Amino acid sequence: MGLKLIFLIFCISTVFILSLTVLKINVISNTKLKLKYLYSASYIDKNISSVIKFIINPKCDSNFVVWIVTSSANDPSYRTALRHAYPSEILETLNITRVFLLGMPKEKNIWKYILKESQTYNDLLQGNFLENYRNLTLKHLMGLKWASSNCKATFLIKSDDDTVLDIFEILKFLQERRIKENAISGYVLKEMKPIRISNNKWFVTRQDFPENVYPDFLSGWFYITSLKVAQLLFHTSKKFKNFFWIDDVFITGILRQECGIKLEELNNFYTTDYR
Repeated sequence: MGLKLIFLIFCISTVFILSLTVLKINVISNTKLKLKYLYSASYIDKNISSVIKFIINPKCDSNFVVWIVTSSANDPSYRTALRHAYPSEILETLNITRVFLLGMPKEKNIWKYILKESQTYNDLLQGNFLENYRNLTLKHLMGLKWASSNCKATFLIKSDDDTVLDIFEILKFLQERRIKENAISGYVLKEMKPIRISNNKWFVTRQDFPENVYPDFLSGWFYITSLKVAQLLFHTSKKFKNFFWIDDVFITGILRQECGIKLEELNNFYTTDYR
């Protein structure tokens, strides 16, 4: 390809028309589910970060890179593929710690398989919130919280489990110090606008988000930052009681802007596959 760094992104359909909805604390509880969303009126005096707890909490060794991967508790197939691509033995020689971020599945019969998977691989980080797309912000924050409080590393990589990375080229990139340590580097999305069409999946009301343009943010497929920046993002999240459920916008847009952290564009190092 002639590129020093190539990221193959699979299963992408609507990311480029991301929109944003404020998920209010007092409207999220769903009594029809055996497992409720994390937030209800009882959490109104707490910030969103303080109520995220670890159900499964693996240890984090001192390493050059900590790699957090968003994954679904209901589908281990992508985790299996990543473990085959980069077994833990190889990651250990590369000084990389990898964990997969999970919520709690609605179906309790899945829990026993998750526990067995955790005992086998010791690479699952599970939070006390429902496994649901609208809880991706909680999952993302959980990964930052865990890395901030448990890991000693120089860099943090965040990716989705259906994103294929050339980890060797990424390491070379980092070792050559071609990533700014006081920035977040990835695929930058600029001047994205909320969708105001009511029958659209990504519909956003003026009450949800009154502005006409979102702050610049990174695609959640993959980004790199320093662990210091990751810690700053997590600690800044403690100021918030409400959150946007689209984690890319909330964490690399709103929180980043609150912290005064710059974005570094790596768009030319990505390639996409829409099949």
